[in-house]
Amino acid sequence: MTSVRVTSAAELLDALATADDIEVDGSLAGMPMITLRPGVTLRGGTLRFGAKGVWLTSDNLLEDANVIVPDWEVAIGNDTAVADLGRLTVRNVRARGQVLLLAGDAVRRGHVEVDGLTVVSADLRGRPDRPHGFGVDAMQGAFTLWRSGRRGRAAHRSHRQGANDMVLDNWGQVGDWTARAPITSHGPSGIGFVNFGTLDRLDVQAPVTTYGVGARGFNVYDGSLDSARFESITTHADGAVGVQVSRALPVLDIAGSVTTNGSRGTSLVRGVQIQLSAIAVSVQPTGRIGRLSVGGSLSSHGDDVVTLDVEGAIDTLKVQHGITAAGAGSDAVHLAGQAGGLDEVTVTAAHGPSSARQTTDVCDLDDPYRKEEKRCAQHGNG
Repeated sequence: MTSVRVTSAAELLDALATADDIEVDGSLAGMPMITLRPGVTLRGGTLRFGAKGVWLTSDNLLEDANVIVPDWEVAIGNDTAVADLGRLTVRNVRARGQVLLLAGDAVRRGHVEVDGLTVVSADLRGRPDRPHGFGVDAMQGAFTLWRSGRRGRAAHRSHRQGANDMVLDNWGQVGDWTARAPITSHGPSGIGFVNFGTLDRLDVQAPVTTYGVGARGFNVYDGSLDSARFESITTHADGAVGVQVSRALPVLDIAGSVTTNGSRGTSLVRGVQIQLSAIAVSVQPTGRIGRLSVGGSLSSHGDDVVTLDVEGAIDTLKVQHGITAAGAGSDAVHLAGQAGGLDEVTVTAAHGPSSARQTTDVCDLDDPYRKEEKRCAQHGNG
């Protein structure tokens, strides 16, 4: 292996033709887009480009680097003319501009590992290619991994400021996805993590927090997800649901708590603005959680909301520190479906007439798929 340290743009361009391991010392500028040959490692330094930045091919490692391009350009991309990506690794990298890793065109196989990525800013409004589904065209993300591999890892701090933004979302096929830094959404109708595709295992090892009206923490809209684990989920606005499950989810573990702080508000669901309540955990009629285990509590603090709303089913429910509703007119539990183990959970409502309610019919006032609003009688079960 040929290793070299470079201190200028000219030295870097020369090294790309011959060296296998390149270390950048300092800040380099004035370069055209650079492409790493198969097997080449590039690490260190700050790389400034006037247009596109670093292109990967196969078996490349980009590490400990700062890549800067205009916000509307791609800072880190890959060559889709190669059949096998091998192992592409982006580790401890800070970028300005999009990170776009694709398995299209000639690509048939490969493994992508992203560990420690921070995208400072990126403007994706001009990208014409957008996944379509559920009544919306989804804009590409600051970090986009599209139709790639069976295993994904995300270890970067994720923030989204705009309306309808999804901080982390899966539309493809992923094995394991691990996020180890906080996931934060500031805009209205945003989502911390949402699944549309196939995902085996999700492990979010830091808090998920949303601040916008109608901005949900975690959604299982469609596709399949075998198991999900979260450190904690907190929402801070009206209409902001903590967890909403509309499909089968065999395992959902929350190490800490799910907490909502709002009341009722507007949220964009399947391309339509509807009214949602800031429910901590909502299991839709089409949803089923095999095991829901919460190490902390499920709690709501807004007025006229429900903390746990089960219209589908929870086979096994464990909430170590109980289910609480603190707001005026709020109830801790609405149960139209089934929740095994609920009788072993402490359930309290500070101002509601009862701590739990059993409905005689499916109450889906917050169901995003409803054709018309149903009304149903409710009977307290103590």
